Amino acid sequence: MTTKTLERVYENLTARERCSLIVQAGIRGDEEERERLVRSASSGTYLIADYASYANAFTVVRSFAIEAQLELAAEFWRHVARFESARPTADDPASEEAVQQASDLMLVYAYMLTTWADGWRMFCSELGIDAEALGEAAGETDVRKTAEDMARQTMPTPEGAIRILQRLAAIETGTDRAGTAEDVAVLLREVFDKLGKNR
Repeated sequence: MTTKTLERVYENLTARERCSLIVQAGIRGDEEERERLVRSASSGTYLIADYASYANAFTVVRSFAIEAQLELAAEFWRHVARFESARPTADDPASEEAVQQASDLMLVYAYMLTTWADGWRMFCSELGIDAEALGEAAGETDVRKTAEDMARQTMPTPEGAIRILQRLAAIETGTDRAGTAEDVAVLLREVFDKLGKNR
């Protein structure tokens, strides 16, 4: 096909087709094709609500926070299973070390999961949003909540988390405090504000 013929085909693409082709060209590394697809897109003046960029930003931050909690919940459960299946034996001193490591990792992930859950709630609260009601309205499953409830029963204090991290790394971490829910809320707020202000 000639370039002119391609341009006529490009002009008739739907936005969905164009998006798919742009991504495919990017994957192939065909920058010339990608650029032709981008340039041939129709454009216009669009009106959007003044809160639209913040609504999009909230969706991104929510996805990020929930995904982080789900990943931490999966790691927590994995280390709970490792801990429960580790059985020290009298003739194998290494097995006692494996039990301690499994316990330490379970506790660290318990701390991180609850820290992220509390940070997410704190961020939502600053916006006047009830994180629990939002989760229920969105039809979220109980996977995160079940893991969080179990983690709260086992989690160490921030100081305990630092000691465990130091023991796991067998070195000084260079910090005297573990990340907190406030740290998570600050991170989420910064991302939210940065994305929301980019209209």
